[in-house]
Amino acid sequence: MSESSEIVNETLFVNGRPRIPFHYEGEIQPWDVIRDWGLDFWEGNALKYICRAGRKDGNSRAQDIRKAIENLKEVYQQCLEGQVND
Repeated sequence: MSESSEIVNETLFVNGRPRIPFHYEGEIQPWDVIRDWGLDFWEGNALKYICRAGRKDGNSRAQDIRKAIENLKEVYQQCLEGQVND
């Protein structure tokens, strides 16, 4: 492994798992819920924004909640169009 690859691994991973940014620190990780519940991209994104709402630098709680709503609107539209099961 090259020196630059080692630096990337030390920066992005801890014990083989992605390093958890401050705005996702908590007992339960969004990616675990997304995987365990079998959420699709849009549902998973909404969950991610709800979990970090107001905790990420530069993003207010309102901004993150708005992003979650936009993702849920997409899921809702797909349901109306029969693209996903109800």
